[in-house]
Amino acid sequence: MAPVLLLLLIGIFDVARIVNAYVTVSHASREGAHYASLHPTSSESDVFQNAIAPRIAPLNASTPTPLDVEVNWYDVSAATFKPFPVPASSPGPKGVPVQVRVQYQYSTVTFFIGSLLGQFGVSQLLTASSTDETIR
Repeated sequence: MAPVLLLLLIGIFDVARIVNAYVTVSHASREGAHYASLHPTSSESDVFQNAIAPRIAPLNASTPTPLDVEVNWYDVSAATFKPFPVPASSPGPKGVPVQVRVQYQYSTVTFFIGSLLGQFGVSQLLTASSTDETIR
């Protein structure tokens, strides 16, 4: 009975870590989109260093994990997202959507949570994407 209870508690802890990681990644993408909308001429590395990295720090406290960040803006004429920064518009300012996508690799601790996700021992990608509008 005790081993089953211990395994159940560790599984609950593992699920809580997954939820915490997803909430943190989601919050980091929203903060990145907000920063990019306020600073449309900044670089992608500025968005990462000033908005995303401080929000993702709790996940990387013990061991840094691979993190993939993309910052794009929507080009209406081409109907596609293009890499950041947003070029100046002419003749007048207009609203331009800015999208930030953050991917974080997560590995489960327990075998049964990993098997529920389909890949025990293999890291899972948690992805969050946020879009905000900037005037450019």
